[in-house]
Amino acid sequence: MKKLGMFLTGLVLSVAVTVVLVLAFALIVKWFSLTSSVIAPVNRVLKVIGILTAVIFSVREKGLLKGGITGAAYIFVTSLVFGALSGGFNFETSLLWEIVFGIICGSICGVISTNLKRKGA
Repeated sequence: MKKLGMFLTGLVLSVAVTVVLVLAFALIVKWFSLTSSVIAPVNRVLKVIGILTAVIFSVREKGLLKGGITGAAYIFVTSLVFGALSGGFNFETSLLWEIVFGIICGSICGVISTNLKRKGA
């Protein structure tokens, strides 16, 4: 039960961090009139930061597996949250590709995170 609590805490914290970062980026886009070509790469970086945040706060062991699960869950939850904020959630093939990205990124972050924690312990 403690592990589920850690997982949910990491997930909620990472979604909150992502919402704050997206709002800050939206202000920057508006203030500096950035082109739309900047949005996709920054969006990807914000997702990586969110996944890394979730993994750091929730994964203590089995980084590859649990990191991948955490990454997939993060992508799904943030898609639901931002879909609700924008007025609609669409389950499309692009979401499946995003979940694959989340699994890969989460797995990498999980392996790195658990190995760094092991060396520091």
